[in-house]
Amino acid sequence: MTEIESALTDLLAKTKFTAELGIRLVSASGGSCIVTVPLLPSNERPGGIMAGHVLVAAADVAAWLAIKTLLGLEDASVTSDMHTAFVRGASSAISCRADVIRCGGRLITVGATTSDEGGKTLARHTITYARRSTT
Repeated sequence: MTEIESALTDLLAKTKFTAELGIRLVSASGGSCIVTVPLLPSNERPGGIMAGHVLVAAADVAAWLAIKTLLGLEDASVTSDMHTAFVRGASSAISCRADVIRCGGRLITVGATTSDEGGKTLARHTITYARRSTT
């Protein structure tokens, strides 16, 4: 595990909502990140399907961490816009890969894909982050 991956793993463990969803880091470097989320009873909607908000959260977290690989752990950028196109439901754990498409002076654009354990696409996401100063 790289130094940035170790730091991001610690961040996920210390962040309440990511810990509650069970989000885990798979890999992160150079503007890309992959996270996984288990199918927990608290993440299910009736019928044993992963709730849609969990897919959205996984994409947002993967984007957040991908940005941190470029701008550092202290970066205070926040989600300003997110579009999700759901393709199919999942009845298993999911993974999400996010890649920074453009890192501008004010806005950061990230593309993400959420997949099931078999690699089938569940949702595609476009996420815009607004850069914020830490001061």
